[in-house]
Amino acid sequence: MRQLTAAKMATLLFLSVILVLFPAVSQANWSDLIEVGPGGETADLAVDRNSGEVHVVHFKDGLIWTKLDSDGKILTQEAVPGATLDAGGYRFSGTVAVDMQGNPHLTYRVHLGQN
Repeated sequence: MRQLTAAKMATLLFLSVILVLFPAVSQANWSDLIEVGPGGETADLAVDRNSGEVHVVHFKDGLIWTKLDSDGKILTQEAVPGATLDAGGYRFSGTVAVDMQGNPHLTYRVHLGQN
């Protein structure tokens, strides 16, 4: 039996959660798998209640923010400035929330030294 790494398991879990949140699921239909990028770990997501757009953050050589439409098409994908892997090799996950106006709000930690 092939062993899954923690990163692959996290990615599979993340993609499974995305599938659960799409509107088609509420009608007992599953969408096809939607890949927002190769690899990555420590994912989080939020759904805009008004538009159905999905906002995803995951760590892959830095924090990546992705916005998808309600059909799973990637609308925007970019690295979050200042949220990269630091010299100490730490990976700090991010979180995302969407306000009532549809604006995403991202949070993340930055390693500032020994403390």
